[in-house]
Amino acid sequence: MMLRSLLQKLIPGVALTFLIMACEQQAPEVGAKTSVTTPGLPDSIALRAFNGAFVCADLSDRGEMTNALIANRNQVGPWETFVLVDLGKGQVALRAANGKYVCADQERGDVLFADRDERGEWETFELLSLADDVKVLRASNGKYVCADLAAPGENAGLMVANRTEAKEWESFKIEPVSALKP
Repeated sequence: MMLRSLLQKLIPGVALTFLIMACEQQAPEVGAKTSVTTPGLPDSIALRAFNGAFVCADLSDRGEMTNALIANRNQVGPWETFVLVDLGKGQVALRAANGKYVCADQERGDVLFADRDERGEWETFELLSLADDVKVLRASNGKYVCADLAAPGENAGLMVANRTEAKEWESFKIEPVSALKP
């Protein structure tokens, strides 16, 4: 324990974590998530969910679910295109085709909606990497964003920030829109 406090004073950040794990002879968790910096990522993106479908900000009139994000589209059009806003330090925001920010709405079951004029805490996500091309999003509530493939009926694939672990349904591929259009 004394070694840990000495190292914390001498070595900042990520290097310290690895050094402490090595000193304590612990291996990093398999599939550990790491923060992503976005300079190599395009501005206009599509999110491909684990089910192979693209995430859509459904702007059609769906009552209370209008503007909800759902992973159920086979091709990319305007509603499946998002602007990835780099906020620094692994933090991002998403802006949909309607010009609105994506929000993990904690007052509506943590469902993701593209309906916010300004970016705040609920519109900020941490972009993490599970593998080179596999990403996860963690919302401000500390939960991972999931394409809920078990949601009933037309809500299958509904995007919800309510998972404590990042597994298959919480993983996405970020694809540049320019590469997807003919």
